Amino acid sequence: MKVLVESKGHILGFGLSRDKKSLIFNAGGVGLQRYDLSSGKLETIFDSINGVKLNTFAGNSYAETSNGDFYFTVSMDNYVMKDYIKNTVRARPHGSLYFYDSQTQTHTQICDGLYFANGVVLEEGEQSVLVAETIMYRVTRVWVSGPKKGKKEPFIENLPGNTDNIKINDNKELWVAIPAFRSLLSEIGFNTKFMRNVLVYFDMEWVLEKFADFRYAGGFKVDTKTGKIVQEVFGKAKYTYCTTTLL
Repeated sequence: MKVLVESKGHILGFGLSRDKKSLIFNAGGVGLQRYDLSSGKLETIFDSINGVKLNTFAGNSYAETSNGDFYFTVSMDNYVMKDYIKNTVRARPHGSLYFYDSQTQTHTQICDGLYFANGVVLEEGEQSVLVAETIMYRVTRVWVSGPKKGKKEPFIENLPGNTDNIKINDNKELWVAIPAFRSLLSEIGFNTKFMRNVLVYFDMEWVLEKFADFRYAGGFKVDTKTGKIVQEVFGKAKYTYCTTTLL
């Protein structure tokens, strides 16, 4: 194992570019970056949204379109990176989905009101994208073109754990990573707004330890047409703190 590239940001959603020549990733606090696999050059595609610097835990994951534009998620806009756990505990809809036009270098907010927007994939035909809403245990479909443009609807809900990165492989199969599972304590403690507001005043490491179940690593394969789970892949997380990506 060797270090391929280092960024000044917290590397989150990443993947190969469509031409397979670059590694693209969202670096928390920095922006969307591209690493050329041949030259070793690292460049920042953008580091702000309409003039506002990405100095929070903003850009999380991205999806590249067929013409080199990007859809990307902003997990939250009300906490700095070190306090991101508080955002998940409070469970407020401060996440958004954005579109970046590579030619004009402009950003457009596609939708807001998402609960910690995380992984994002562009569906076949590029009329809709799927977005993982981590703290709501679900994946949401957002229509970005066609007659339903601007609308969002549930794709798969009530999963047994938090949703993280989502990926569609070459076989058109959607994989949903589950970094932490729901527990009896989380169902009780996170069931009301009052309890969530109380818990943010506790030590966040303690809250994670007591209210999230990290004993298993894995995720689900989901049928992209029906939104039904077709395969579960889990194992004892002996050496893994949590699963953030599946391919």
